[in-house]
Amino acid sequence: AGIVLAAGALFFFASLRVSFLGDSTLYLGMIVRFIDHGELGKIWREPLPVLLTYLVAWKQKDINLITDTAFQFRVTGALCGMAFTWIAIRTSLQLFETRGGRVMATTLLMSAGGLLFFFGYVETYALPYVAVLAFGAALLGCVAGRVRTNVVVLRLLLCITCHVQYVLLIPS
Repeated sequence: AGIVLAAGALFFFASLRVSFLGDSTLYLGMIVRFIDHGELGKIWREPLPVLLTYLVAWKQKDINLITDTAFQFRVTGALCGMAFTWIAIRTSLQLFETRGGRVMATTLLMSAGGLLFFFGYVETYALPYVAVLAFGAALLGCVAGRVRTNVVVLRLLLCITCHVQYVLLIPS
C-alpha cells in the first residue's frame, strides 16, 4: 500500500508541465466545454477514460477548485498510475516464487515507456494502459490455471471500453 501511495504522489507531483502533446487540444477543449457549458463531447472511441476525466472535472467544479486546465489529467494519471503499480506488483507476485524474480518483474513493468501516461499526460491512454496490464495478468493466470476464462473475457471487455482499438486483442 505504501509503494502504491508513493507512486501516486510521484505521478501527481512530478507531472509533466508540457500539456500540448498528442490529441491534447481536443481533450482540453472537451473538458473546457464540459466545465463551462456542461456539454459532453464524443466519447464513443474511448468511453471510460473520457468519463473518468469528466468525473474529475465535475468534482473539481463542484468543490470550486480552480487549477490549470490539465489538472484532470494529473489526477486521472496519478489514479491510473496507482492502479498500474498495484497490478504490476500483484502480477510479479503471481509470476515468480523468488524475491529476485519479483523485484525484476516489477522493475521491468514499472520502467516501461507507457508510464509517461501517468505523469499528467493530456491524453486518454492512461486507463487503457492499466486495463491492458490487467488483461495480460489475467491471461497469464488463466494459462497457469489460477484464473477463470470469464475473468479474462471481462478484462478484455474492460480494455475495449477503454478504447475501441483493443478489439484487436480478441484473438489473444
